[in-house]
Amino acid sequence: MFLKQAIDKTHPDPSYSADMKRLDQAFMDVERQLEKPMTSDETWRVLTALNPVFADGHLLVSLSDIDQQAKAHLRGGSGFFPFEVHVEADGNVYILAEMGGAASPLVARRIETINGVPAREVAERLLSLTHGDTPELRANFLSGRWWRFYWKTFGAPSHFDLVIAKPEGYEKIRRSAVAKLPASFASEEDFGQQFKFEMLGVLKNQV
Repeated sequence: MFLKQAIDKTHPDPSYSADMKRLDQAFMDVERQLEKPMTSDETWRVLTALNPVFADGHLLVSLSDIDQQAKAHLRGGSGFFPFEVHVEADGNVYILAEMGGAASPLVARRIETINGVPAREVAERLLSLTHGDTPELRANFLSGRWWRFYWKTFGAPSHFDLVIAKPEGYEKIRRSAVAKLPASFASEEDFGQQFKFEMLGVLKNQV
């Protein structure tokens, strides 16, 4: 497999972080799935199953042209998940801001379901495609990439029916897909934005 060969040639020691028996099995599983024609997104979903197995914060399968794809997606009239979120290792998903970074009245609220699917189930699927050497790091990486992982895994619905947990109970809301990129995307060259400090752990105590 081309990917395995490339890693063998360039990585000094994958066993430093990965369980090599598990990784070899994962490569075989991937190869079996790649025996039929696939779109680039389908191929990405197969290959990214290797990411958690690498157990490495710097070794991953990704899309090299995701920036261009995202901009083309918006030019075509489609949008993304309406909120920027914080994902925890246990699969809980909390709202951080409106997509694009604007303050949201729903900040710190936990998302219970997304289009009828439990949000934890959605998160667990996306975490299974995310790189990182610990569950907590994978959740942190997914938090900033939620918009694109959701898009590339589940498609681009025109709207999202959400159930939000609030102190007084559950609220059902419908939001249209948003034709914006996340604040982190727009501020990649902004040092303050990239390295700002936030107490994300307190979110779970507010619902």
